[in-house]
Amino acid sequence: MDMPVEKFVIDFIEQKGSLPDDIDLDSFDYIASGHVDSMRLMRFIIDLESRFGIEIDDAEIESPRFRTIAGVIGIVSEKVDNRGKSAMGVGS
Repeated sequence: MDMPVEKFVIDFIEQKGSLPDDIDLDSFDYIASGHVDSMRLMRFIIDLESRFGIEIDDAEIESPRFRTIAGVIGIVSEKVDNRGKSAMGVGS
């Protein structure tokens, strides 16, 4: 992976405009704020899946957690970590 999850997510969201300096990543709703509209959300999901070799399911996309920056970072990071553990045979 050439880019950490947090940097990738924030860079994508900031394509439409800079985030406020005092942003709370745990509560900032990047969709409600207009930083990502429905068409860009589809691109965002495709890019996340492609970049990090994961699949994000519908339940995750529809969850409130997916609407915040910290939530997306957490979901993707967990999937990347789980993928790595599976590849090493850990937890199976």
